[in-house]
Amino acid sequence: MTVFRMLAVAGVTAATAATLLPGVAAAATAPPVPAGATFVPVTPKRLLDTREGHGPVGPEKFVSLDFKNLVPANASAVVFNLTGTNPTEATSVRATPTLTGDSSGSSNLNLAPGETRANLVTVALGQSEPWQGGVELVNHNGNVDLVADLAGYYVNDTSGSRFTAGTPQRVLDTRTQGGLVGPNGTITVDLSGVLPATATAVTFNLTGTDTTGSTVVTAWPHGTPQPTASNLNLEPGDTRPNLVTVAVGPDRKVDLNNHVGDVNLIVDVAGYYATDRGDPFFTVSPVRTMDSRTGPSFGPGESRALDLSPWLPASAKTVVYNLTATNPTSATFVTGYPAGTSVPNTSNLNLVAGQTAPNLAVTPLGAGGRLALRNNAGRVDLITDIAGYFGPAPTPCDGQSCLYAWGGNDYGQLGDGTTVTHGSRVVGQVAGIASVKQAASAMDAGYVLRADGTVWVVGRTGETNQHSPQPTQIRGLDGVGSIAAGWREGFAVRSDGSVWTWGDSLTATQVGGLSGITQVASGSRTHYALRSDGTVWAWGDGTNGALGTPAQSAPNPIQVPVPGRIVSIAGGSQSGYAVRDDGTVWAWGSNYDGELGVGSDQNVIVQPTQVSGLGSVTKLVAARSGAAYAIKSDGTLWSWGSAFLTGQDMPSGGPYEVRVPTRVPGLANVTDVAGGGWQYGLALTGDGAVWMWGSYSAGQVIAPGMSIKYTPTRVPGLDGARVTAVIGGGSQAYVLAN
Repeated sequence: MTVFRMLAVAGVTAATAATLLPGVAAAATAPPVPAGATFVPVTPKRLLDTREGHGPVGPEKFVSLDFKNLVPANASAVVFNLTGTNPTEATSVRATPTLTGDSSGSSNLNLAPGETRANLVTVALGQSEPWQGGVELVNHNGNVDLVADLAGYYVNDTSGSRFTAGTPQRVLDTRTQGGLVGPNGTITVDLSGVLPATATAVTFNLTGTDTTGSTVVTAWPHGTPQPTASNLNLEPGDTRPNLVTVAVGPDRKVDLNNHVGDVNLIVDVAGYYATDRGDPFFTVSPVRTMDSRTGPSFGPGESRALDLSPWLPASAKTVVYNLTATNPTSATFVTGYPAGTSVPNTSNLNLVAGQTAPNLAVTPLGAGGRLALRNNAGRVDLITDIAGYFGPAPTPCDGQSCLYAWGGNDYGQLGDGTTVTHGSRVVGQVAGIASVKQAASAMDAGYVLRADGTVWVVGRTGETNQHSPQPTQIRGLDGVGSIAAGWREGFAVRSDGSVWTWGDSLTATQVGGLSGITQVASGSRTHYALRSDGTVWAWGDGTNGALGTPAQSAPNPIQVPVPGRIVSIAGGSQSGYAVRDDGTVWAWGSNYDGELGVGSDQNVIVQPTQVSGLGSVTKLVAARSGAAYAIKSDGTLWSWGSAFLTGQDMPSGGPYEVRVPTRVPGLANVTDVAGGGWQYGLALTGDGAVWMWGSYSAGQVIAPGMSIKYTPTRVPGLDGARVTAVIGGGSQAYVLAN
């Protein structure tokens, strides 16, 4: 039976101690413009032991770790050792900052029935209620007991230490020096030869082998009392590694204690934290970047390079990831290293045939943001889940045409290098992108057209890549003149008049049957293109007359019978719009909320029909939620459709539809307008002010110090920014500014 020395923590929510750990004051502060986080190590501290009070965590159940009274308010992520024991079935355990939108498929711990195993975890803290300041531990199958020991945390300021990675360096191997560590034996590892005097913590891979008993190994700073915590759990005959991050004192020594029996210990240093050098940390919500079970497994002696550029910026130098191996056909070990370099004489995972095992790894990246993995013997499947990265802060946009964002960030769509939604996130810059010509927004992503004709995405990037918290280039696109966004896909018009699209991957493909195109627009599942001859073409879903014809679908573009010469187009949820060269507006499709603006209470109007009483229109946009907006040549803004989104002061008893264009009150000299999903509208006035209105469901889109109203409210935080365009998304919003 494996023995633990543990401190009881009762209840479903753990970490209830009232002591605030070192860092900044507990007062709430807004996250800064992305500059990364620094690390504050602590003496290992037991947070949770479900065997004491709480009991096992059941299938698809969770236990919460509450850090609000343990770490400062500006903490962004925590590092802790997670141990699972007494599992009744084969299971996996994942650590996540929130239970909403947690569908990446990632895991932190894999356990066989009856197994006890530990793994180091780096995970973002929840940043909005009800997840604020917490981490959720979710069990997949059966029942399992969980133990958590805090090693440190990251803060969004410079008060902590930064990380320096290096080629793994073996500093201890008791098989060749010192011999077996006996029961309750403690050895001291002197790291002064590999750590600078300014080091505050060290990260190393700790491997136990030749084990004679069921034991635990604990690491802690030399010269301090041994904590009630553990880092490595071993059974007789085991060879098992675990990544360890532990504080060090001025002597730069670490003590290792073996509890029961004899064991050989191996220490491979991966890097260190110091106050005067290194790189800050950027957190990402767990994202699965490779699973060889869906492709060829790794063969004997095979190395494979993984391109992480879809998820990490070019500035990333070191990746933090959970490495899981499964289905090994023989005893083997797996090594992670920078692609393009020689394989080091170290390992990250040690396996026997048939075993499934994870280990957190910290590995420098090779050229082009690539990570290499090597399997030693037999065949094995490997899985990687990114938790974050170290690197310098992305270069800020200090020239012309920069993109700014605020609101939801579950897919990294704010471009601040993380996938953490901050309840107090001020308007901030989308880092790493400049010379922006145009921007568009899907529900969970922003698309950027640069002046050089390339297209970039930030946020959700489809099922293949999931998300990117930094701008990533769409492959196969250049010479682009304009872009547009659909529900979860993007469109580009190239200089040759061809149309290209992307969505489930970062590679664009051409839309067939279109040429001479000058503009493209998209609704939820229906897409529109404007040809240079003034005709409108549509393809996709024809529900509710969205194609402008009785057709229910059109896999290939068909012409929409709009009379006259069209100069611009827009797409709503299931409705289309066109502006004629005489300044009139025509609409067709769904009219459930009066979004066609034709004064009719018919739910569907298939034939393109003129919008009532509207002329001299210079710009038209549609929301994906049953509303549309038009700017007239005199600078007035007009709206119609769902009353929640029209900017009107809506009576509490309705009506809830505005079926003819109505002027948006309080706004004059409007130069740009945008619709934001189902939630809000945005407008830009000639004095550079940005205004927002919408339904109360748009709460996460508002900036700090702002309350959502049905009528226009000024967006704070943009003083001094020369805003030139507004872009509405789903739970996020963007502005383009000089």
